[in-house]
Amino acid sequence: MTYIPTAYTLEELEKFITYQPKLIKLQIYDCYDVEYLPDSIGNFVNLQELDICDCYSLKEIPHIV
Repeated sequence: MTYIPTAYTLEELEKFITYQPKLIKLQIYDCYDVEYLPDSIGNFVNLQELDICDCYSLKEIPHIV
């Protein structure tokens, strides 16, 4: 699978990172409890699009993104 429509929590996002290394598009919507994206998001070597919307608590995105 190379597309996951939405990750709602940090735990779901970390699970995607572990099991979907060839992901090319990731949408993160309405993640009210997510304050940061893990550095491991850099493991998506094929990631072409990162769409973040309505994540009001998000304060930090790794520099590798």
